[in-house]
Order: sequence, then structure tokens, then C-alpha cells
Amino acid sequence: IKMGGPVGRYAMDQQIVEATAGMLEAAGINVELETLEFSSYVPKMDELAYDIYYIGVADLTIDPPTHWEGYYYSETAEGGYANDEVDALIDEVKVTIDDDKAIELFEEVQTILYEEKPTFPLYYEPHMVGVRKGVQDFAPRLDEYIIVRDSYFEE
Repeated sequence: IKMGGPVGRYAMDQQIVEATAGMLEAAGINVELETLEFSSYVPKMDELAYDIYYIGVADLTIDPPTHWEGYYYSETAEGGYANDEVDALIDEVKVTIDDDKAIELFEEVQTILYEEKPTFPLYYEPHMVGVRKGVQDFAPRLDEYIIVRDSYFEE
């Protein structure tokens, strides 16, 4: 298989893809690994030049349909994934006002994605935030934004 990975975009990205390629080789899968600087890598990834590729994913919206459309909605899926049932569920959840119904739809999509595994997380990079003693009313967020509008400093 042809595998791609970026160099210099994520912490230890080249080492991660080299180790992954090595593990695949150890499992008997022949891997042709290409690592490129991020600005050269992304266009090749978008052209589906790789059978498997490494890319970081962060959901800056905390809105499943917005996040899922980039990976699992047939018209916009980066990796070429297509499933009419997933498309219909995503379309439905985007117009669903009832939170309980939306949760049911999210669970249906997640079940299909779990069974089909069009993507799989290689690992989760820790999100570390340091705050100086005296900073008040600051809370780290899951969406990786750092918002300090309501924070203040007290000696």
C-alpha cells in the first residue's frame, strides 16, 4: 500500500508515520511510505494519492454533522468514503430540533461508522494548557480554542 504522512506539522509526525509503516510491515503488509512537508502533502492527500494517510483531526465546532461532513458525507468525504444511509442520517440530523431525536441519529451514524471503519484514530494527542497561578475563571475547552475574555488575574 502507499502511505503518506506530513513532516513538521504535528509533534513527532514523521516518527509516527515511520513507526506505523514499520508495524504494518511487521504484520506482512508492504508499505511504500512518502513523507512530505505539509504544504506539499495536503494536495496529494486531497487527490487520494495514498491508500492510507496520517492527518490530524480536531473538531473546532463541537457539532457532529459539521465535523462528519468532511470525512463521511459522500459529496465531501476527503478519503472517498460513500454511504447513502450515512448521508441521509446526516441530512436528517441537520434539520432535527428535538435533542433526543438528534442523539438517536448520532448514535445510528456512529454505529455504522464503527462497523464500516472508514477511518480509525491512530492515537489521541494530549491537549495541554498551562495557566499561571493567579489566573481566575479560565477553563480549557474541548474545541482547542483558548478564550480568555472572562478571565482575569489576581495576585
